[in-house]
Amino acid sequence: MSTKNKVIKFEDLGLSDNLLKGVYTMGFESLSSVQIRVLPELLKNTRRDTKIQAPSGCGKTATFGLALLHSLDTNIRNVQKLVMVPTRELALQIAKEFQRLGEYIEDFKVHTLIGGTQVRRDIRLLQTGDIQIIVGTPGRIYDMINRGAFNTSKVDVMVLDEADEMLHGNFMEQSREIMMKLPEGVNIYLCSATITPQTEEIGARFMKDPLSFVLENHEIVVKSIVQYVVELSAKDKDESIIDILQMITGNVVVFVNHKSKAEFLCQILQDRLSNLNIACIHGGMSPDLRKSVLDELYTGRLNVVIGTGLISRGIDARTIAYVINYDIPSGEKASEVYMHRVGRSGRFGRKGMVINFVSNSEDDHLIQSLKREYKMEMKDLPQNIGNDI
Repeated sequence: MSTKNKVIKFEDLGLSDNLLKGVYTMGFESLSSVQIRVLPELLKNTRRDTKIQAPSGCGKTATFGLALLHSLDTNIRNVQKLVMVPTRELALQIAKEFQRLGEYIEDFKVHTLIGGTQVRRDIRLLQTGDIQIIVGTPGRIYDMINRGAFNTSKVDVMVLDEADEMLHGNFMEQSREIMMKLPEGVNIYLCSATITPQTEEIGARFMKDPLSFVLENHEIVVKSIVQYVVELSAKDKDESIIDILQMITGNVVVFVNHKSKAEFLCQILQDRLSNLNIACIHGGMSPDLRKSVLDELYTGRLNVVIGTGLISRGIDARTIAYVINYDIPSGEKASEVYMHRVGRSGRFGRKGMVINFVSNSEDDHLIQSLKREYKMEMKDLPQNIGNDI
């Protein structure tokens, strides 16, 4: 029977009591619509390749996390599940969520393999044989395999989260090399908010008769998010964003397209809006500094964070109410980038708002394309937006 419209509860899924304790400790009271569609099938078919395309903020991580934990055998002293992601920030976030979900599972351990950490510590922890799940980025994972520290012989599931990134560019070759090091018959999960035809084609080379859970384009936009457009010249952006930030109350992510712009805009806003706690984050910052900014973002202590693509994917800061696209995404993957940015607000069904600064014909072309492709409604920004969400 299809579970698409059936109301079910976590306790109906056949999860262990200890795993259910983790679910309820995290504050999950009911399944999201995607979890209702995916989890019952995924838990019944733990030995099937699987493709999940679903909106940002709808609980994808908990979905595949519960499936991995459900099929885990803590009596096996070796890594059994491997999750690969494009950024260290996302790896840390997913590992933290797994740790909380599995808090009451005896002898369960998850570890991150990411750059910017001590190689010797990774080797030591892997050699203990106490780790069941690895979450990491391809570079460090591949290094640990080549050093002989990461024994892959018991890995039965590999998850490629943000699959459209993991099967693109340099990541694609690294991901392929790591797959070649895994046992024959390992199951592959592809998960993302957007799965391109190229990702589909490449994924098909590695997957056999996969379960497929794909939301149609018009379903991808989170319905609780209202989207606005502001048409203006590039020179008016700074004054406009200052005006907007003075009108709204709530945590805000501002997206720009370049690291230098993030730094420059951050300084302007800090000088002009001294009553707000404002910071920026981008790939040029040290790992420790990026972690510090994200910690402030997660706890809600930051009023405004200005970021690049680094935080457009997978960052689950549930305090974020507003996204402002100071720069509209550009390039061949602009639509996908936009969809991931939108998903930073309105997490898990909460209300959110996206404000787009449109300052040239390329910006307008993308906005019109998104409206057609995803059946979006984008209104002109009203004068008073303080109480719109």
